[in-house]
Amino acid sequence: YIDNTVTIAADKKFSQDACYKVIAVDNFGFESNPTNSRCKAVVGNQDKLLNVPMEYALHHAFPNPFNPETTIKYDLPEQSKVHLNIFDLLGRKINTLKNNTEDAGFYSIKWNGRDEHGNPLSSGMYIIHISARSLESEEMFTKSQKVVLLK
Repeated sequence: YIDNTVTIAADKKFSQDACYKVIAVDNFGFESNPTNSRCKAVVGNQDKLLNVPMEYALHHAFPNPFNPETTIKYDLPEQSKVHLNIFDLLGRKINTLKNNTEDAGFYSIKWNGRDEHGNPLSSGMYIIHISARSLESEEMFTKSQKVVLLK
């Protein structure tokens, strides 16, 4: 789809706000629910806009099972306060990987299978838990996933 109603000025900035909601229509005319559009002023060049996710996500850690480390990827569509923690199966917090404000974007962090003090953990199952609260819309995102540390 090409939107000819939005123009880009010589300085490569959008000259107006742009907001889109996308729906799918099948052959019988049935429509899906619209996407979660985040309508806000568009600032910056087009290349930067393509690098902002549309929704919150916690992707599968890779590798899993892991030894000695695993990579955790997550997406933030808006500036958010992020808490990324590791728990054991009894619910005890083992490590805090993130506890700060981050801009919208795609993120990746490695966890080396160690606790808060740098001590190596034993083989077993652990829980990765992310919570992110948007500083723009107050939306709250939480998700957990299991990872297995094998030694």
